[in-house]
Amino acid sequence: MRNTNIMTQTEGYNVSSRYQAIPTGDVVDMFSRYGFELSSSHVSNTRNPARANTGKHMVRMTSDYSMAGGLKPEIVIVNSHDGKSAMSIRMAIYRMVCSNGLVSGHNLLPSLNVNHAAGWEEQVNGFIDSYEKKYNKQQEWIQEMQERRMSLDEAYYMAEQALGLRHLDKRINNNAVDPLELLLVKRAEDKGDSAWLRFNVL
Repeated sequence: MRNTNIMTQTEGYNVSSRYQAIPTGDVVDMFSRYGFELSSSHVSNTRNPARANTGKHMVRMTSDYSMAGGLKPEIVIVNSHDGKSAMSIRMAIYRMVCSNGLVSGHNLLPSLNVNHAAGWEEQVNGFIDSYEKKYNKQQEWIQEMQERRMSLDEAYYMAEQALGLRHLDKRINNNAVDPLELLLVKRAEDKGDSAWLRFNVL
């Protein structure tokens, strides 16, 4: 449901003269023209009455377009009008994890931070214009991973590399974890030997 308080927020009383609030509703409308619909919204709680309509909030937008493997594109917009932070837009590809509706995100697409100042419309429009090209490229990459068969030896090597990334803190002994444990399939939907399924298991 569309949260009208979020869409009509006004700028805070203590912002500079150069501050130009970016209306969240305007950004939502810009993405709506590309087939995205508002799916949820959340407003951070504040104890300061003066910040009741200016604090940080988040909206999520989804598209009906479906990719192979149950993947869907989603947009997350985080904004505020209190002068404390820039607006951020994150585009991601999500997949259903279970029948209860749990989703898992893959941050395969770039994000954008926009300061509250003149010219923000051009930045957002430029980001949207480049979205289709980037999105198509990532879709091709996912398709290639879905078609690529990965042997157990290759999967084991990938799991070893994943352990190294996960445990960059040298105080953690990577030898205490067997890479094979990371390859254990917990969902029937992830069973298979494609590079994409191996990637999702990890």
